[in-house]
Amino acid sequence: MKDLRFLTAAAAFALGVVSLPSSAQAQYPPQQPPPGYGQPPPPGYGQPPPPGYGQPPPPGYGQPGYPPGYGQPPPGYRPPGYGPPPPQRRRNSYSGEDRIDDHILSWMTFSIGLQGSLGGSLIGQPEDQTIDGATVTPGYPGFGGFSPSIGAQLEVRFFGYVGVELDILYTGENGDTTITVRDVQNGGINEFDINIGHSAVHVPLLLKGVYPTRWLSPMIMLGPEFVAPQGAARFSIDGTNNTTTGYGAYTGPSYTMFAFGVGAEINLPVPVLDLRLPMSIRGAYNPGVGSARADRVVGVPSSDPNTLTVEYFKTEWEWNVRFQAGISANF
Repeated sequence: MKDLRFLTAAAAFALGVVSLPSSAQAQYPPQQPPPGYGQPPPPGYGQPPPPGYGQPPPPGYGQPGYPPGYGQPPPGYRPPGYGPPPPQRRRNSYSGEDRIDDHILSWMTFSIGLQGSLGGSLIGQPEDQTIDGATVTPGYPGFGGFSPSIGAQLEVRFFGYVGVELDILYTGENGDTTITVRDVQNGGINEFDINIGHSAVHVPLLLKGVYPTRWLSPMIMLGPEFVAPQGAARFSIDGTNNTTTGYGAYTGPSYTMFAFGVGAEINLPVPVLDLRLPMSIRGAYNPGVGSARADRVVGVPSSDPNTLTVEYFKTEWEWNVRFQAGISANF
């Protein structure tokens, strides 16, 4: 009987819970399915895992200096303190110079250097051998000789391609000739050598075109070359002058030549300082040298219109050719 009463009470309690009012049911809404439930699986679902998936990370992973992310470091990566740092990227510039980071300005290069040259000076025979309308003998033979120089070089170059160069060269210019005199009466020949020359300061002012590269930069140049003779002319005779004419030399005023040349610069792999070895083959022409003998000498006439008592040769050179080289520092 007691069991029947217990069963009756339990059934009544169960019916009371089921018949709760709607306000009570609202406090316990039905649960929703999780996000993505019933959706199609993501791409690659069910495929085999990628190589290395689930394997232990490589040695050093997570330590200082290791790049973020799982896997191998990117190509060229060097942790701090490991080996020399990679070269820095050069500054952005329109310049073709390879070492603009060693220069004061990225678009302009200043150069100062020492130059030396080996070459020769020449003045040819005049087309007109007459003086005051008379043909003078012996004829004017022309002169040529060795002319070394040494001096300084200054240059400003823009963007590596166009430059203006100023040289100051102290030059010793010399020329030799042989005068041959035929003795008509005795049938003999007499020869003697004459040497003339002077010291001069040559100042070429050249416009240059350059094709810059890392190791060798070819170039061309042209412009005026100002020549200022220094001191008295040099003169000497080797042999016996058996003519009735005495000889000598004199130095004229300053003159201007037209200079031109081709060459190249060798760029030295010296750190910090941009050192170069400029080399060039140069020529210079003096358009002021006249084509007549009377333009190149000063003569003292004699009683014979075909001879001179004294003839002084002018040391103004018509041509100059030289090989020039040196070293320059570029900033």
